[in-house]
Amino acid sequence: AIVNLSGGNQAIKTTFGNLGACAEVINAMVAFPHDGPLQKQVCWAIKNLAGGNDPNRKRFSGGLEGVISAVRTFGADRDVAEQALGALRTL
Repeated sequence: AIVNLSGGNQAIKTTFGNLGACAEVINAMVAFPHDGPLQKQVCWAIKNLAGGNDPNRKRFSGGLEGVISAVRTFGADRDVAEQALGALRTL
């Protein structure tokens, strides 16, 4: 839901960030490191929530290692790699 709702609306991105969504996204990434479909969604959520939103970009600073890990683990999966690299560009 976060991916769909945060696509370009800065007010929604900021609200999600203020409510702790960024921390929960990182928690999901850390809790399920071997779940490729989840890693794709988490990276996509990071990309959307942090895109053009400096407060959320700062909130995701602790998730950078998780995104790098997703690239290393699922780099052969084009969907995961695409979202992970998009998240890295955004961060």
